[in-house]
Amino acid sequence: MPSDDRRPQIVIVGGGFCGAALALHLVRIAERPLAITVIEPAAELGRGIAYAGSDPVHRINIPAARMAVFRDAPDDFHRFAERIGAFASDPEGLQPNGDFYARRRLFGDYVGALLAEAVAARPHIRLAHVQAQAVGWRDGKALLDDGRLIDADALAIATGNPRPALPAAIAALAGDSRVVADPWVENATAFGRDARVLVLGTGLTMADAVATLITRGHRGAITAISRHGLRQRRKRPGPYRPEVDFAALPGDTALALLRSARQAVREAETAGGSWEDVIEALRLQGRAIWQRLRRSTTSSSSRSTEDNSSSAPGMSRGSTARRMCSPSPGAPEGEGRPRPKRSIT
Repeated sequence: MPSDDRRPQIVIVGGGFCGAALALHLVRIAERPLAITVIEPAAELGRGIAYAGSDPVHRINIPAARMAVFRDAPDDFHRFAERIGAFASDPEGLQPNGDFYARRRLFGDYVGALLAEAVAARPHIRLAHVQAQAVGWRDGKALLDDGRLIDADALAIATGNPRPALPAAIAALAGDSRVVADPWVENATAFGRDARVLVLGTGLTMADAVATLITRGHRGAITAISRHGLRQRRKRPGPYRPEVDFAALPGDTALALLRSARQAVREAETAGGSWEDVIEALRLQGRAIWQRLRRSTTSSSSRSTEDNSSSAPGMSRGSTARRMCSPSPGAPEGEGRPRPKRSIT
């Protein structure tokens, strides 16, 4: 599928939050004619797995005022929710302190609306949504699963996390009607109300699955297991005191960061503070921390890759491919990627 004019064409593989946000920013900053093609099998851009579900009990786990696509408008999603009447139609999401915990699908609505508005206001930008899957790269073109080829002057990979799958230890159970490998499939947890349910994992996806079961009137026993048996802790309402400077702490690896965060929590609680203060500092410094980790990873791997850096497998010289969407405080931290664990049984 060659471009029908001479404008440069950027192909984005993946149209969930990351792919849609990239397209949105490109539309906003492009001063010259530009073609943007987003390859995404889903019918709507901006949802991915995280924001596609229709279950009203599945909510974003941070307030809408801290969900932003634009760094210069950090409360834009909160204002969008208020403007369309979400506070009135969904009073359960509105907290006494004014925080609004939106249903996850609403954020997908928001991203889609932003993208549509931006394209309408920038007629020199052509945005195309191709409902297909990219399966390869051939001579400067993206190869689709239906055999089509799409010209690309630049290629961005924004595929996010893969769909959940059964862990290898229980892979033999695949196909059993009692086993749910992907809890995000519609009606995945539509068990009999008295069924005994075992959930592998005790994180946020477990909480979503259990909330869905309870809302549907489930009466049977629900058991959740994990290596540590820990559940997420309920976060107290703000304001917080994000005083920890992670840039000043030692270590440039994810493990060192984890240890620093745990030590900071211990010190904060000893001083009369709380773990929420530390996590808020971590969130606010997410972009700088991520760049620090990436620099460390790049530095440690450069020596082993310098002899093989001419092109990625299947990529011709001269093409550009980039992996998009790293965490940043300007994006919905913890929500831009889907949160599934491994399976629900």
